[in-house]
Amino acid sequence: MYSEIKNIFGDECLLDFPLSSRVSKIIFEGKQIGIKRDDELSCGISGSKYRKFSSIIPYIKSRGFSHVVTEGSEFSNNIAGMCQLFNEYQIKYTLILKKGYSDWAVNKKLIKLLAQENSKITLERKDWKNRREKIDEICHRLETSGEKIVFLPEGSFHESALPGSMTLAFDIDIKIYQEIFIDAGTGMSFVGLYYGLSLKDFTGKLYVISLFENKEYFEKILASFKHLFPNVLIKIPYDVITLSESKSFGGLTNSLKENIKMLSREYGILTDPLYSGKSIPIALNKIKQENFGNALVIHSGGAQTLSGFIELVTNY
Repeated sequence: MYSEIKNIFGDECLLDFPLSSRVSKIIFEGKQIGIKRDDELSCGISGSKYRKFSSIIPYIKSRGFSHVVTEGSEFSNNIAGMCQLFNEYQIKYTLILKKGYSDWAVNKKLIKLLAQENSKITLERKDWKNRREKIDEICHRLETSGEKIVFLPEGSFHESALPGSMTLAFDIDIKIYQEIFIDAGTGMSFVGLYYGLSLKDFTGKLYVISLFENKEYFEKILASFKHLFPNVLIKIPYDVITLSESKSFGGLTNSLKENIKMLSREYGILTDPLYSGKSIPIALNKIKQENFGNALVIHSGGAQTLSGFIELVTNY
């Protein structure tokens, strides 16, 4: 399986993780829409991160890296998932964390549970833009002590995450679905999906629902990985839908609360106020407005973070 990916990155580029998720078919205002349940891939790790780490871990192991330095928010799905898998695979790490604005966020509590105190350095939000100096200092200290370091940027936006992210494309029936919606933070999962679908000669269209970035950003990051695919044309059309509200992690508006409740009560789909609770309703409404015939919405996961927000969502 995944022979097209292994032809590019090598036979050992992926762990033997179960990377196939079902499609839940819902009726939204009279229209049948597929929800790709990547949220079900792992109990405690969001699906998009689970796919990424299926290739990040063999990358680290095969190259003999002894220590990972990474960065992210205290609320990060990526950091929470990384800690679980790195602990399992006995990979040492140091976390550079951006201080959150509350103590009740579940991922913050999970990271506190999973990570040793001496493996975390928390920066005030005002100092985050200057974090590179701290990262360089830590990497230098670790290398001086004999560690072989790899740095994973925020959201694991790194070449090592690409094979795992590409597996999503090979888990989609492109004969059925011609409009595919995916959310994006740093955009690594989008890049993997795009190049994976390109290898499959996908003829439909992608829609990226982004917290912050515009199309120029996504064009830039697609181009940054093009050297790995010299025979693949960047030709799949895609649109970027940038959020107009609730852009902050965990920012809760009344409409976001209503959408999270709607998805839970009408379809049994748990979403979170970081990504999926924002992106899935936007995708559903776009599909309805455009009257798309065969559309698929990727549920990237993260529902475990909802437990820290349930009272805020249900009582207002």
